[in-house]
Amino acid sequence: QYGTFYTNICTSTSGRPQRNMSNIPLISVSGTPFAMGVEWGGKAQRYIRTGVSFYKRHWLEMTKCTWAQSARILAPTIALTKKLLPATFAELQGAGKGSGIPWRDLFIINSYEALERFRSRNKCTSIIARTKNRSMLLAHNEDWTMADQKLIYVVHARPKGEPAFLCPTYGPWLQTYGLTSAGLAFAAALSLSLARCL
Repeated sequence: QYGTFYTNICTSTSGRPQRNMSNIPLISVSGTPFAMGVEWGGKAQRYIRTGVSFYKRHWLEMTKCTWAQSARILAPTIALTKKLLPATFAELQGAGKGSGIPWRDLFIINSYEALERFRSRNKCTSIIARTKNRSMLLAHNEDWTMADQKLIYVVHARPKGEPAFLCPTYGPWLQTYGLTSAGLAFAAALSLSLARCL
């Protein structure tokens, strides 16, 4: 159901990182959000730990905030995230457990774009376009740091009671764009003004 991309990348789903499609590892997880997070954190531990180390070293330069300032700024958003996005929050806590990285550190890094002051050329872009035959196309380009290039992997997730999904990601970042087994594509960087135009 995922199409050619899914077929090519899921040639082996033993649960261990596999090298397929230009040597990009495939990590399979399943279960409740917390269980998937624990599994993701454990299987991607090297990528997550390396990414967290990089971001902590360069955090002040990238966000113009110290790590402690960021923790204080984001503290009020933790309860709100837990309330509005309980599955995502549980997955992040599980990833902390599985990787051995404090989940609050993962929360801060995944809240990066709320703090950073990068030039606009360093931002990712997602677009939706309608083709002439009325099909919809979702496209996403990942404008990010070169440091994450060696930390790319793909997560094949089978959440309990929900469609499976396939997401490319890197380092400590939650999966925010991909394709579900129900045929739905998703991306988290959509512009509200663009969405209103559709």
